[in-house]
Amino acid sequence: MEDPAAGQATESHIPRLQQCFLRWLAENARRFVRSPYVMDRTERMIEMSLVGTSPAITARLTVDQLLAETGGSVLVCFDLPKRNTGYTCGAISPLYTRVDGTDEDMWNRNFERFLAWANRQHGPPV
Repeated sequence: MEDPAAGQATESHIPRLQQCFLRWLAENARRFVRSPYVMDRTERMIEMSLVGTSPAITARLTVDQLLAETGGSVLVCFDLPKRNTGYTCGAISPLYTRVDGTDEDMWNRNFERFLAWANRQHGPPV
């Protein structure tokens, strides 16, 4: 019988940003109108989709961004720097927002912005 965990990274090998995102997602998945699910995962990225949306629309967490795209066109992008420098840029915007706290606080704020965007864009059909 094949081990279902075979080939999966252990928690100690998962980059800190991914650990933070996966914790946040587990705690907040119920808040999404369309539940996110992981399609692929490597040490450098997590690729997701939202249940009931076009398979052409994907979300990707990389080593420094959380973005959604379709056919190679970026729909929204949130910068996730490895260190909190005190500022983060908004969804494809030249404006910068002051961010206080830890790296995880900064990342969680951007995960929340991604949640808000996903619910606005992919809410229930009318």
